[in-house]
Order: sequence, then C-alpha cells, then structure tokens
Amino acid sequence: MTTQTLLTLSQMAIAFGLIISALGGYGAYHYKEALDAEKEALVRPTIDLCHRGIAVTEVEQDKLYFDIPYCSGKNANAYNVKLEPAVILRLEDGFRLLADFRDSFPEGITLTYETGKSMSFSLHPISKAALGQMYIGVRGSYTNQSGSSTYHVFDIFKLNTISGEWVRTLGDEDRSARAFFKSLSR
Repeated sequence: MTTQTLLTLSQMAIAFGLIISALGGYGAYHYKEALDAEKEALVRPTIDLCHRGIAVTEVEQDKLYFDIPYCSGKNANAYNVKLEPAVILRLEDGFRLLADFRDSFPEGITLTYETGKSMSFSLHPISKAALGQMYIGVRGSYTNQSGSSTYHVFDIFKLNTISGEWVRTLGDEDRSARAFFKSLSR
C-alpha cells in the first residue's frame, strides 16, 4: 500500500464516520420528537378544585360571596381554560336558578398545580342557612399544551353539612341536579 492509498482510505473512513454521526444525530432528534409527541398524547391534563376548596362567606346580611378555585393536576398543565359557574337551590318541588352560567375566565388562562384561578361572585338576597340546599355547577373546557385535544368539564358540588366542605354530588341527587343544569341556557 502506498501512502496515497492510506490517505484515501483515512479520508473515506472520516467521511463514513461523519455520515454515521449525522445519521445518528438526526435519529436522536427524530425519535426524541416522536417520544415527546407520544408522551403528550398519553398525559391527559386534569383540572379540579384547588386544595383549599370552595369558600362561601357572608359579606353582609343576606349577601354571600363565593370563591371557587380551580388548579391543574400534578402531571400536566391545563391550557385555554374556560370555566363558568351557576348556582341552583333545591326546593320541595324542584330547583330554582339563583345564578345562571356566565363566563368567568378571560381568554388564554393556563392552570398549573401551583397556580390556580378562582371564579368569584356574590349573591344577594340569600342567607347562609340556604347553603345546605344549594348546588354549584361548573362547566367549561380546557386543552392540552399543543391544543390538539379539548377536554370538557361539568362538575356539580354541594355543601356537606357535617364536614362543612363542598363535595361532588352522587347518584340520584347528581342526576337530577345535572339534568336541571343542562336545561339552562347555553
């Protein structure tokens, strides 16, 4: 072998190594993007009441102030969150609307596990004694980070008079309250 042949073989080995490195770099980039897209498809963001829960305080006689905080779950943030609350009162012969659904979140709200957003409003005239017959409905939607999936929210809460905390409705009570909330204007 001549020196020229060895030089040519060395240059070919370097060129081959550069081509393999470029293919490896592209493969690492491409498959990382594919894994990230697959991971985003598997991780569904969730939103729920923040840990502090719903607070209702009497700010004046027969005037109640409602604070309904929502946060995202631990696994993923919720984007483009749009929620609106409504309040109904259970009577002996059915339900009465106290506050209809209204949009409470501005455009582009993002919820994280640490950062929540509250829907706040006041009702007047209503006494604190009526809280045991009240239902708070929250409806709306949110998306994942890329905006490729939209998730819907329809939660109904009632006051647990024993613990003093707002909890989700269940069973027949949930079905009847949900039917009334769904019948309200869109």
